[in-house]
Amino acid sequence: DSREREWSRYSAKQDRRVPMNGFVGVARYTGDLAPFLPALRLGAWIGVGDNCAFGMGSYQVSRDEWSDEPR
Repeated sequence: DSREREWSRYSAKQDRRVPMNGFVGVARYTGDLAPFLPALRLGAWIGVGDNCAFGMGSYQVSRDEWSDEPR
């Protein structure tokens, strides 16, 4: 389940509110993810994507929820 979210932040440099948007929610993947784990863990550690300096682009990798069986 994911949804788009819109908000704004104040930019002192531009002296105005700047609109921002993104997605929040949960993504579940099945299958052999082992080849992707190093990249997934790195992305979770450093943040990825646009506006990551403002706290966007963060995610968590939870191995406890992984399963090869569909839910």
